[in-house]
Amino acid sequence: MGASKLNILVVDSDPGVRARFLQRFVRSGFNAHEADTAAEAYRILGQHDLDTVVIDLESMGREALGLIRFARERRRPAEVIVLTGPTTVSRAIEAMKLGVFDDLLVPVDLEALTQRIRAAARFRSERLLKKR
Repeated sequence: MGASKLNILVVDSDPGVRARFLQRFVRSGFNAHEADTAAEAYRILGQHDLDTVVIDLESMGREALGLIRFARERRRPAEVIVLTGPTTVSRAIEAMKLGVFDDLLVPVDLEALTQRIRAAARFRSERLLKKR
């Protein structure tokens, strides 16, 4: 991880949520990307070495699980944090089985999410060092 900026991706169909998250993450020193569709998220995942991906399960629907698999099966897997609500409990359970780092209940406290992103990036960095 070192002194370099953390690369994160926020996947949510709500432009207001994405804007609020990105504003906070950029202020926190992250290199933040955003996607409003699964197709855009796949494109960004294919182009960048991301530390952490934050996916809103509600807005991405069933496509969220495919995104999680894709992020986790890369040569340098990203850690995934999912945002869950009362209508996404079964999907959250499936996401946990796919190895997501954490799930947070919406509405999300941005400070807590920022701390979880940092923890996920540390975990990823340690995991990648062990693979060497």
